[in-house]
Amino acid sequence: TDPIESGAKIAAGTKIKILATPDENYEIDEWLIDGTPIANTGLNFYYLSLSKDTNVKVTFRSTKPVEYVVTVDPVLPSAEAGTVQLFKKNGDAVESGKSVVTGTEMYVEVKPADKYELETLQVNDKTIKVGDENLVNLSDGGYKYVFTVTGVTTIQATFKQGGAVEQLSANPIVAYVTNGGTRLEIVGATEGVDIRLYDYTGQLLLSSTEHALDISALPAGSYIVLVGNYTTRIVK
Repeated sequence: TDPIESGAKIAAGTKIKILATPDENYEIDEWLIDGTPIANTGLNFYYLSLSKDTNVKVTFRSTKPVEYVVTVDPVLPSAEAGTVQLFKKNGDAVESGKSVVTGTEMYVEVKPADKYELETLQVNDKTIKVGDENLVNLSDGGYKYVFTVTGVTTIQATFKQGGAVEQLSANPIVAYVTNGGTRLEIVGATEGVDIRLYDYTGQLLLSSTEHALDISALPAGSYIVLVGNYTTRIVK
């Protein structure tokens, strides 16, 4: 039969067929007759006998799977401290920054470098420390953590040098907060060495070669200080 234009006048009692054709990656979500939802049979057409002026509306929904980005932030205190790699459940590697379908089961492998050990693994707002039952020890000295993608996911590992207690007592470098919490001072470091200050999410806050840094703008809390390859922590 010939198509009927929207707004056309049709004789009362006429039975018409309304056809709705979704575009690719879409399906019919709802039929509404004069604003009232009717049962969705899954078909792309609906028969209607006209008895009055009638408004027909069809809504569509996407059938494309929702995807979220999974990102590995740079490791702390430096790239030499260890590696963090992403995998799907079947073992396929996933590059940091790629989008993954929601509901995908994944795992992250964390491997400390020589003379380093894992301190914490951060997955979004969740902090997993060594000894956590969900952090599986691997035979090569690394760790495995399994998770399911339900939203945008950010992962970061923080490492510390092995035998940190002995190193702290023997290392002449000292970092401390002075002047009522507004100044960070470094004592014992080589002149010109890079000094970097991070928060515990891994964000670099300050970078300088000066041995005294103004930290008055930073909120109270704990911070990681990297002096060359030496790592320590301060509390403001």
